[in-house]
Amino acid sequence: EGDGHAPLIWDESTFWVYKDGYWSPFSDNMVKKVVARINRWAVPMSDRQENFSVNDGFVRSVYNVVKVEADSKGFFSGEIPVGIGFRNGFVQVSDRGIHISEHKAENRQRHAHDFDWDPNAECPRWLQFLEEVFARDDDKEEKKRFLAQFLGATLTGQAAVHNRAVLLIGVGANGKSVLCDVVEGLFPPKAVSSIPPHVMSNPNRVHVLSGALLNIVTDIPTKELKDAGGFKQVISGDPIEGRRLYENPFRFRPVAGHIFSANELPLAHDHSTGFFRRWVVMDFNSRFDPSVAIPRDELVASLLNERPGIMRWALEGAVDLMTVKGLFVPSSHERNIEGWKRHSNQVQAYKADMILE
Repeated sequence: EGDGHAPLIWDESTFWVYKDGYWSPFSDNMVKKVVARINRWAVPMSDRQENFSVNDGFVRSVYNVVKVEADSKGFFSGEIPVGIGFRNGFVQVSDRGIHISEHKAENRQRHAHDFDWDPNAECPRWLQFLEEVFARDDDKEEKKRFLAQFLGATLTGQAAVHNRAVLLIGVGANGKSVLCDVVEGLFPPKAVSSIPPHVMSNPNRVHVLSGALLNIVTDIPTKELKDAGGFKQVISGDPIEGRRLYENPFRFRPVAGHIFSANELPLAHDHSTGFFRRWVVMDFNSRFDPSVAIPRDELVASLLNERPGIMRWALEGAVDLMTVKGLFVPSSHERNIEGWKRHSNQVQAYKADMILE
């Protein structure tokens, strides 16, 4: 930096280059192409210069030197400012409020939104949508507050601090799918992954969480959720091992917020307190008549037109979360968790009885 070139680092088994306010992956092949563009390399030899052709061996040698020079292992695992980039700057969140400053490489952001931060943006249609979706719930205000907190934490890379994944439950025409589509649309595409809980112990699958802010999986199967050890590590943001195709394994800390949805509660193989306390279960109880409802794609598009306002609503939720120092979990969650435990235990008991018979 300072010599006209973009900063380049090596972390999490990948090159990263800083430009336009955030760090982007820079593939091995791109690095090698940059080296290979040097068609002739001049070497001073007394009073003359001797040139030699660039070949594969030379490219590999320079690539290895660049990797050593750029080595910054742990760069994305240290203390990172709580915030996210917008087109007009870096928006940082604390219990004192929301503040915008200029972009800096030291912010170690891997994503930025393609629109400006607007502290005065509104989202009336979004708030109306939430009111309609939770209209039948006694704890609707609690649900709305929880969503604002959780989305704010997820947008700013702080979801793993709170050790919770969200499970949305409800059958048909209840707004759950629309909410998932809108939430995903709030994030830059490269900040989103989609990996279900039961494969989170697999390094070849879980590597997609490296750099992800949101992990969202709709319609997870209701079959038994096994191998929850990896899930618990991921949700808590513990260091885990990932491995990209044909690459060496690397260690990283996942920071993504996790949202899963299902029509029914899945069967939990792990009945431990450690498993269930990592969830917040939100039920969707409203029913909308498909014959008179706005088409899903049209509704999602109209809601995403309010992205700046929804972003302000969510980041204010992040401020609320940092002020009270804990997620405001809806009161219906406890009832839902108890129902999930009973469901899993009853099915397991029935299966055991069938085996004994």
